[in-house]
Amino acid sequence: MRAPLLAQPAQRLQFWLFALTLFFLPFELPIAQGLHGELFQTVGAALPFFFVGPVALYLAIALTTTRTPAAGVLRSEGLRDYALVGFLFVAVGVYACLTTFGDDGNIDGALRELLLGYAVPVAVCGMILLLDQKDRRTIWAVFYAGYAAFLLVSFVFLYLGYRAGLQQGNAVLQLPFGIRVFMWRFTFLEPWNVYATYIGNSNKTSNNLIMFLLLSTRLLDADRIRTNPAVRRIYFSFWALASITLVILFSRAALLLFPFVVIGAGVLRIVPRKVTIALGVALAVSIAIAGAAYSDALAYLFTSKALATDAGFLGTYGSRFDQWSDALRFAWERPRVLAVGLGTSGYSLRFFGDSLAGTHNTFLDAFFESGVGGVLLLALVLVTTAALCLDRKRARPRDPLALGATLVLVLLMTREHSFAYLFATSLGGFCLAAIFFILAERRLGFDDPSCDEARVAVDRPIFTIPALSEDR
Repeated sequence: MRAPLLAQPAQRLQFWLFALTLFFLPFELPIAQGLHGELFQTVGAALPFFFVGPVALYLAIALTTTRTPAAGVLRSEGLRDYALVGFLFVAVGVYACLTTFGDDGNIDGALRELLLGYAVPVAVCGMILLLDQKDRRTIWAVFYAGYAAFLLVSFVFLYLGYRAGLQQGNAVLQLPFGIRVFMWRFTFLEPWNVYATYIGNSNKTSNNLIMFLLLSTRLLDADRIRTNPAVRRIYFSFWALASITLVILFSRAALLLFPFVVIGAGVLRIVPRKVTIALGVALAVSIAIAGAAYSDALAYLFTSKALATDAGFLGTYGSRFDQWSDALRFAWERPRVLAVGLGTSGYSLRFFGDSLAGTHNTFLDAFFESGVGGVLLLALVLVTTAALCLDRKRARPRDPLALGATLVLVLLMTREHSFAYLFATSLGGFCLAAIFFILAERRLGFDDPSCDEARVAVDRPIFTIPALSEDR
């Protein structure tokens, strides 16, 4: 019989370090930027191995190797499902590396993308899946606490960037106040725009927020949110800060999806009815005031007008349609591009002269990176995930949340989504790996009365934080 895990100090320390790393995962972009300045001259191309995602992977592996998962978990359909979709997802990154070798693409970027965007999210979420149930809930609570802290700190950078912008001259000061508030979006590359440097690309950051808002009630567990004060504070703090940040980022696709995310996440079933009514009234009044007082600012944002340029109602989508049409015409005239693509960053290097630009469409990015095979492999990952969400015998969804999250992510991918933004982050990949996680978790066998080992494992958390793991 195994000794109680709480009596093993090494495992407690490993668990705490792993949880702390997940706390800092949302900070991965500013941390990566800081490490680049401090460590690059020393470690060179090995720099990505020091980013937050890979460190979480090392600690997850160390944590898992010190204990044996319950036999019921290892035999469960949930773990088999996770292994299947996880393998397919990592295969997308492996295939991109293969098509980049020997080409003019960015092989360093391909390897970074494989590590950060594919391998780390799948492996880390898989390791969390093998933990005891209470430990899994604690891990996700720490992650969401870190995400809330990241968003809170971002407001400091927003204030600093706003003050710096006002010092740039009369051109900024003469803008209407409503437009001036959102000016950071159109000064993204300016060195004084510290908010943009900290928060990252508005579309990609909005995608991550939308996905983790949608999954928050499941990952944190609705019952624990209702009964555990610490988890409840983390949950509502994240929702409040993320909602404000989505308005600041003003990604139109994310804002259009936000009402569906509120309904799908089930937050309205947790918030008291009186609070829900009050928030609804406040939202309606705010929209009315904004429409009356800042109509020019809203038109500016919704139509994506640059300071002196009218892009039309479609805004950036109009230029993107033109870009996609030209890109596909280019590929159609070159059979080799259709077959194997241009390699990682091949499209951006050929058309824009740098390694970071993209097509603003994840499927087209995969196509130009790896050809038809790459985009079909990515589509296979999504179709397989959606298929596992369905109960084909009863012709109904087995897991409506996982199915809805998959569809939301697909919609965001048609606009723009990166699994490894700037070849430095993993949070975009975690958006999909977290769907794999919730899909698999319900089929781990913990509710099977014959699975004694699984029930014992649930009652033996490796490490407990009283404020997070005790239901009150």
